[in-house]
Amino acid sequence: MKVGFIGLGTMGGNAAKNIIRAGVETFVFDLRREAATDHLSMGATWVDSQREMISHVDCVVSMLFGPPHLDAVLNSSEGLLSGDCRGKLWIDMTTSSPRFMRDLIKPFVSVDVIDASVIPSIPSANINATTFMIAEKASDLIRGREPLPATKVDYYRANTDGNHDHAVGS
Repeated sequence: MKVGFIGLGTMGGNAAKNIIRAGVETFVFDLRREAATDHLSMGATWVDSQREMISHVDCVVSMLFGPPHLDAVLNSSEGLLSGDCRGKLWIDMTTSSPRFMRDLIKPFVSVDVIDASVIPSIPSANINATTFMIAEKASDLIRGREPLPATKVDYYRANTDGNHDHAVGS
């Protein structure tokens, strides 16, 4: 499986390095090409746009600063949605709300989407542990384990009653 990673900032950059270290063929994109220097030296391939990325990969992981940045990655003239997304898997790790994600993924008719928001501020005995908030269909989560091997982490499942945007503990 080929994985694309969009967003190589403090958290995304390290997450992408872990994917590369795991031996997964990885394509990278960031608004600042210099953010990819280490990734490229580790064997990742640079792409010039999100649209170009979707044509090379089976799975795209995005880890961005917030919802406006995520919207731009998807909907800009060179965004993911401007390319052929059919049969692709998209794992978004941008911290956002379930309501925002529900609205955002409506155009993804033929794409499996996993919303796995990252929250670094939830207290933990391990200060280096990142918390992932995952909203998924079981089949998408299972499929997502191929490019991103499962690790032992605590998780929080979003309330699924449709009326609330909050998570419950694992």
